[in-house]
Amino acid sequence: MKLSKKMFYKIKRLIPMMGLAGLTTLPIACEDPEQEAELLAEAKRGFPGDKDSTTTKTDTTNNVSVPFSTHEFTQIFGDELVQYIQTFIATIETQAKDSTVDTIYMVPNGNWEDVDKIGIFRIRDLFLQPATEISPKVHGRGDFNFKLGEATKTPADSLWFTEKGWTINKKYHGIPRDIEIKFNRDNHIPAITNYIPYFTNDSTVRAIYLVPEGHWTDFNHYTIPSFRTFLQQQVELSPKIHGRGDFDFKLGEASKVPQDSIWITQQGWTINKAYQNNQNQK
Repeated sequence: MKLSKKMFYKIKRLIPMMGLAGLTTLPIACEDPEQEAELLAEAKRGFPGDKDSTTTKTDTTNNVSVPFSTHEFTQIFGDELVQYIQTFIATIETQAKDSTVDTIYMVPNGNWEDVDKIGIFRIRDLFLQPATEISPKVHGRGDFNFKLGEATKTPADSLWFTEKGWTINKKYHGIPRDIEIKFNRDNHIPAITNYIPYFTNDSTVRAIYLVPEGHWTDFNHYTIPSFRTFLQQQVELSPKIHGRGDFDFKLGEASKVPQDSIWITQQGWTINKAYQNNQNQK
């Protein structure tokens, strides 16, 4: 079996990261010729003892489906799990070398509703991403019903899944929902830019509201214009994106940059609303 050094490195990381019991050392090569021949034979005919894990071809399109399920990540451990991953990768490599195969689809089966944000990252990093890097023929197909709310906690991984062809919690698609992306004065750039790509591509999201938190009293007429430019770049990414909430800029500063202040309020935000309310009550 010829597996890349990268793949063995990934597998060796599996133990400390996933906390699997009973596995202290991992093989870095198939030193036993008989074992190697047996694994290659298993790769050609599918995964042993798993009827759902055989590859299937469609004659008209020359596509191949390679199924996998959550069972392999929750019910098998140690050497058995390592061998499963090696065999899965070997199957992908075998199909990728087949000149008659146009596309290889990795298809998730079973129930994934117990998988949280850490599990989502590990499935991508240790298992699926190495497989997609074998050949441009390799793509994702099918749906992961991850634990609700967890995919949004790891937007970079979730975006990767959807870009490769999988969907996430598709059964909830079509149920419109509004999303709030909360940010503060210190984290506003990563908090907004990390989440917007994922939500703008989610067909279930009807509106995305950017909601400021905390105090913004150190923002003055020098910093408000550049901040407005950043916000405008985000809002223009999608008609779904709107403002919500209040900016308590340094008093008197917003009036010095009226065009920026007007734009901010036109998007749905308010400026120094608490101060205005106090003035109205006098």
